[in-house]
Amino acid sequence: MIANSCVTAYSGAELMTRFQLIGETEPVSFDLGTGNNTVGRAAGNSVQIPEPSISSQHCVISVSSNGVYVQDLQSTNGTSIDGVPTVEGWLQPGQTLQLGNLRLRLETEEVRIHVPGVPAPVAEAGPVTLEDGSLACSRNPTLAANFSCTKCERPFHGSSLRQVRLSGGKSVMVFCPECDGKCEVIPGAVKDSGRKSGFFSRLTQTLQLGWKKK
Repeated sequence: MIANSCVTAYSGAELMTRFQLIGETEPVSFDLGTGNNTVGRAAGNSVQIPEPSISSQHCVISVSSNGVYVQDLQSTNGTSIDGVPTVEGWLQPGQTLQLGNLRLRLETEEVRIHVPGVPAPVAEAGPVTLEDGSLACSRNPTLAANFSCTKCERPFHGSSLRQVRLSGGKSVMVFCPECDGKCEVIPGAVKDSGRKSGFFSRLTQTLQLGWKKK
């Protein structure tokens, strides 16, 4: 486990400090995580040390941005820092922590951890206009838009819409090809006579008349 007591961001990576207790009387080592590390003989501790001279819950070692702080939990054989009996106190790198008969030296190591870059969000393109100032179709920007979706509000030329003919065959409704929302005629949309001769020309004119009567 790596403790984040000192973190420096640089070029897509972070510089972190790793805290570790190295045994001086026994060939053991323990990593300390950020926050409270409970130390003792019992299995429920963050750092379990099966040493008879160590209490079931011996001490708490707290790792923070300020350093490493040790608090004895009224252990039977006590806690010492560099040979001095301690109820609570700071443990500096290189100092020795004695728990019962076990002596541990605090060591630190600077570790660089790669942080994957997060791509910047792509801004959604705004409305496109043609040379004559008319709004362009979002599907075919070479055509002027004469419909707008009531749901996603994107502009479309009539030829891009999905049409549904109602019962009787006379009424037609048009829907957005992107979100299936209902589309309505854009009031005052620029009319291009060269593009108004087909079905969608008549459809647009019909819906425009219907819109004006509302």
